[in-house]
Amino acid sequence: MRTIYQIAIVLILALVCLAGCATKAVKPETAEGESTVREGVVVKQIGIKSSARDAFIPTYVTVAENFDSEAKHPFVIMLHGHGGNHNEWGGYDAISDGLAKQGFIVVTLDYSGCGASTESFKLNTMTNMKSDTLDVISYYKNFWPVDKKNIGIFGYSMGGRLALEITADGNGKDFATMVLVAPAEDLEDLKGLFGGADKFAELQAQAEKDGYVDFTTIYSTLPLSKEWFEDLEKHSDNLVEDATAKYIKESLVIWATDDTTVHPEVSQHVADVLGSTTANTIADGHSYSFYSTNADNARTVNGGTIDWFVSHLK
Repeated sequence: MRTIYQIAIVLILALVCLAGCATKAVKPETAEGESTVREGVVVKQIGIKSSARDAFIPTYVTVAENFDSEAKHPFVIMLHGHGGNHNEWGGYDAISDGLAKQGFIVVTLDYSGCGASTESFKLNTMTNMKSDTLDVISYYKNFWPVDKKNIGIFGYSMGGRLALEITADGNGKDFATMVLVAPAEDLEDLKGLFGGADKFAELQAQAEKDGYVDFTTIYSTLPLSKEWFEDLEKHSDNLVEDATAKYIKESLVIWATDDTTVHPEVSQHVADVLGSTTANTIADGHSYSFYSTNADNARTVNGGTIDWFVSHLK
């Protein structure tokens, strides 16, 4: 009988602890960087220690100059494309600044081997990028005044694929909405950027043999690791279908009719399966507003994205 009482007391204490002693998030090590002031906004650089590697993830948080740190704010994280950098060399600034002026906290980050990252691009794999994205979201959600019910994700090109993979993996529960610009969802389509299926297979075989292979795209020469190829195979089929099975909220997909990097039928398929609202920039290929000065593109991509997040997260 005494043993039963003892067990009962232990169970009661455990329940009390679960109810009243919730574990607080452990704040990761950070490295404060410079702050930049642009018209009406402040951009602060913060390095966040990776939970998976001995490295700091460079992040850039944009807020209004009159930011109220006592209030809760909607939050958007913006993911860059393959070989890009945190703000696509300034192309994201119109969106991040516009949202910040509307009271948002907007965060961008450099993946391994990109921008201010001190790591080799050989570590630029989907596994590491997903881990870094989740580390960054966790940090800002827990240690900045983020409205946890109003978190959005934005992904361009490979960043769009990344957003879909995070969701397909079951880690998109925080996202109240998403915006995808030409998401590189289809692996067979993506192989075209690397010379087609046969050339892609040759590159993969070389990477398996040597650990990595250098490849020059129309944008740059980058070392692609064998892990990079292996990661892509993990979601080689039905990526958007897998994401949709775990995400039923509203989304916006933007593409261009003449995009030859991520073909329009890929973006259309993503939109159809997700049930997304769509917008078409018509021209300027894969440049969108990030590498194009076309005023119509800017209105469609920049203005459309800002309006979408404001209407869905405020």
